[in-house]
Amino acid sequence: MHCIEGYKISLPHEDTIIFVVSTIGQGDTPDSMKVFWKFLLQRNLSKHWLEGVRYAVFGLGDSGCQKYNFVSKKLDKRLSDLGAMAIVEKGLGDDQHPSGYVYAGIS
Repeated sequence: MHCIEGYKISLPHEDTIIFVVSTIGQGDTPDSMKVFWKFLLQRNLSKHWLEGVRYAVFGLGDSGCQKYNFVSKKLDKRLSDLGAMAIVEKGLGDDQHPSGYVYAGIS
């Protein structure tokens, strides 16, 4: 397990990777993820760059925010756009759930 800050970006060499992604404020990208996100948005990365990589994304969000789980939704789409294959649909955790922070479904 790695924190994104200490992760050397070697995604194409990973077999399977699981992302647990939080948001800050009203759904903004955490500072610890900004360098990683900037790297993933490079235009020179092909749509096959992550072919063969399997992934899962689980977002930690608050449905009271306008951009609920926005970071996890963007990450899931970008990984797919780069050729990675989701092993499960993204999960969206909701801090507003009556039972506490639980899985709130897939979208």
